[in-house]
Amino acid sequence: MTRKFGKSIIASTGLAVLAVSAATLALASIPSNFNDASDKAELHGTEDGLPGAVSGMSLFDDGYGPVCYDKDDVLSYFDRDRVQIGGEMVMLEVGFDQDFADAWRYETEMQAVAVSGVFAHIFPTDAGANMVDVVEIGGDGCAISRTLLTEEEWNSILVRAAGVAV
Repeated sequence: MTRKFGKSIIASTGLAVLAVSAATLALASIPSNFNDASDKAELHGTEDGLPGAVSGMSLFDDGYGPVCYDKDDVLSYFDRDRVQIGGEMVMLEVGFDQDFADAWRYETEMQAVAVSGVFAHIFPTDAGANMVDVVEIGGDGCAISRTLLTEEEWNSILVRAAGVAV
């Protein structure tokens, strides 16, 4: 009986640590210096508003025809990039991923879509700024968009999405 109780406590502690780690990863890029969800980000200082989600058939290569990149493919692709150029990978937690997609698409006047995940690779540039490669996974489990955002644009959408979730 004592053995089972000890194993139960160890397993529970491990699950708690895993849950806290996942929450930290999912929320790691929500900026604390933004406090107004109504602020509008400017795209690279020249265009008005945020860039819309970019979709197409070949989001990750020059292949032909429809290809389904599932979340494991996206994470593998981002991990290879991370190894080459550095940065961090982020996965938004369930629920917040849909809020993010809704806020982004509302801001850019694009049609809302159901997502089952939002993944990002935040990486430094030679100029010292950070860029964010963002991929939305659709309800069918395939990548439906891939867009390069500035860190400021990413943060703006995160703040807006957090306002939606509250």
